[in-house]
Amino acid sequence: MLPRLGNDTIVIIGDCIGQPKSVWFPNMGRQGRIGERFREHLKTERERRDWSQSDMAKMLSDKGIQGVYPTTIAKLEAGDRAVRIDELTAIADLFEVSTDALLGRKVGLENDLAYTLRGVLETARQSAAQIAAIRDTLHDRFRDLLTMEFDGLYDLGDDAAQALQALTDSSAALGRAAAFRLKPDAALQLRTERSFGEAFDLITDRFLREGSIYEEGAP
Repeated sequence: MLPRLGNDTIVIIGDCIGQPKSVWFPNMGRQGRIGERFREHLKTERERRDWSQSDMAKMLSDKGIQGVYPTTIAKLEAGDRAVRIDELTAIADLFEVSTDALLGRKVGLENDLAYTLRGVLETARQSAAQIAAIRDTLHDRFRDLLTMEFDGLYDLGDDAAQALQALTDSSAALGRAAAFRLKPDAALQLRTERSFGEAFDLITDRFLREGSIYEEGAP
C-alpha cells in the first residue's frame, strides 16, 4: 500500500528499465494551497500572453513534452489533473519564471519581486503596443474624415488632436515603464509605512514625472 502524505502530495509510479519507481511530487489536484496557486498562475500567465490552451499545448509539445493537448491544459487549470514534473519545469520555462514562483511558494523577496516585476513590465509592454495601435487607427480614421466639410469639423479636430497626443504620451510612458530595469545593487524591502494605495499613487506619480520610482537620494 502506498503511504499518504497529505493533500499537497501524490505518488507517481513510473517504470525505469523494467523496475518500478516511486516519485514524490506536490499534488496539483483540487486539494491544497499549492495546487490552487499553480492553477491560478497557469491560467493568469497564459491569458496575459494571449495564448490559447491549444497554443500552450503546442509550445509544450515543441519543447519535447509528450502527451500534452489542449484538454490537458484545461484540466490542469481546472485542477482535474495533476501536473508532471517535466510539464511543470517546461511551463516555468515558457513563462520565464522559477518553479517556486509558478507554485506560489514564498522563497524570498528577490524571487517575489522578480516574478511580480516581470508581470508589470510585460503588461506595460503589451499596453503600450495596444495604445499605439489605437492611436494609429484614430489618426487614420480622422484623416479620412478630412476629405469632407461640415459644421464642427475643426472643433472635432481639436479634440481628436488632444486625444492623439494623450494616447502618444500614454504609449510612451508605458514604453518607458516596460524598459525599466532594476539596479543590481538596489535595496529591497517591504513597504510598511504606507498603505498599498498610497504607495502605488506615490510610485506612479514619481515615475510619470521623473521616469524613475526611486526616491531622491535613494541608492
